[in-house]
Amino acid sequence: MATFPILGILVEAEAFDDYGGWVLDSQFEMEMGSPYLLAHGNGVPVADATTTISIPLVDRGNYKVWVRAKDWVPGHHPGRFEVIVDDTVLETEFGANDMDWNWQLGGSVDLPP
Repeated sequence: MATFPILGILVEAEAFDDYGGWVLDSQFEMEMGSPYLLAHGNGVPVADATTTISIPLVDRGNYKVWVRAKDWVPGHHPGRFEVIVDDTVLETEFGANDMDWNWQLGGSVDLPP
């Protein structure tokens, strides 16, 4: 059987181990293709959603991080959030780009062997 190199790793928010203060919402499931996590903090930050994934040593390397997010109130960005990979905070502030649902590039991360 042929083997192929890994091209990407998809981590869906609804599969997170711990939603923290976020809730699973399916309002835009038809547009998104699946439910997503939503922070209903009413102006107050909620507890972080977290998850852990295992990546085989052979698949370790440099990956671009893409996050699908929505700016709920363009110009005000009440739903902005950050992503942390292996204790590294990505520079992009997600959900603060004055756009509807879209994929935002968060930068690259190295997953060492």
